[in-house]
Amino acid sequence: MSQRVSLRGWYTPVWHAPWSHRLLAGAAIILSIALTAWVTSLTTGHTPLIVASMGAAALLMFGLPSSPLSQPWPLIAGHLVSSAVGVACARWIPDPFLASGCAVAGALLAMSWLRCLHPPGGAIALTAVIGGPQVHALGFSFVVLPVGVNACILVVIGVLLHRMLPGKVYPLPLGPARPHRVDNPLPQARSGIGDEDIARAIGDIGHVLDISDSDLDAIVTTAARYARERRGATLTVASTMARNVVTLRPDNTRQQAWDALKTHKVSALPVVDADRHVVGMVSVADFLVRIDTSLASVARRLLTRHTESVASMMTTAVVSARSEQNILDLVPVFSDRGMHSLPVLDTENRLVGMLSQSDMVAALAARETG
Repeated sequence: MSQRVSLRGWYTPVWHAPWSHRLLAGAAIILSIALTAWVTSLTTGHTPLIVASMGAAALLMFGLPSSPLSQPWPLIAGHLVSSAVGVACARWIPDPFLASGCAVAGALLAMSWLRCLHPPGGAIALTAVIGGPQVHALGFSFVVLPVGVNACILVVIGVLLHRMLPGKVYPLPLGPARPHRVDNPLPQARSGIGDEDIARAIGDIGHVLDISDSDLDAIVTTAARYARERRGATLTVASTMARNVVTLRPDNTRQQAWDALKTHKVSALPVVDADRHVVGMVSVADFLVRIDTSLASVARRLLTRHTESVASMMTTAVVSARSEQNILDLVPVFSDRGMHSLPVLDTENRLVGMLSQSDMVAALAARETG
């Protein structure tokens, strides 16, 4: 029994993607490798010069596109520095066995120092040593062609193909969006688990994790939310929202919209059609972006304030909530995306209420004190 338990650790299911995504990734790999070989042949005017490590790089790029090891900088720089280390070892270390080991170890150290760790780099470093007379004759030009050219072409093709795959983002964004364009940590990071906490935890583990900090943060945050829901900490939007909602119509004038915002002391109002489907939002910000202090602009606004319609100024990309949603699901929307209020829709996409930051704070405070 103990032997069976120990052997279970040999099998680790790391790829949780559905089979449809796996088949798409396989098709993308076929295209990327074939196109890389073809473009390289056009560049050199010879038969395709493609190194074997591009196969492993393509597998990482399409199989694990969120991995830090798969991003463009590790892929390109990792190949370049590893091939350079391999060529140097092949040239200056006479013993091929020692040169092989030094090439792979040197590639690891160089990639770690340059923050471009890429596992296929070990293969290309070894290829530079044991590739035979044809590779040795290229010398350090092997780093540029075929290795550098192959890597650059593969990344370009990978970025283009990922844009055609559903639900795929490559390369990873450099950081979370800042709704207020100020370089502060997002609100949830300031009050919960932050980047420094994750960095310290990874440091305590003591080995490289093949997952980005942002993905790890998302997993922890989502798991914490599920745990709260499992413990019964459920608050629905329907039990928290305001049901008596002031609305605008698309044919209302700009002056009527401003009067409604000022009268009801709110920052935004939904715009609905005859069936109470939300077609837009008008906020104080929509008025601010239209401010122009020139004399001509002031005169134009005075003349058109009773004729210009809400439809011409409203924001049509509306972020909304569902009445059956748990309000904990909406915490990131309010805190990290800078939203102040959300229209609430029923199952037929009709407006049934509004949920504001104040509603959220009051509901969460009542849960903690109740």
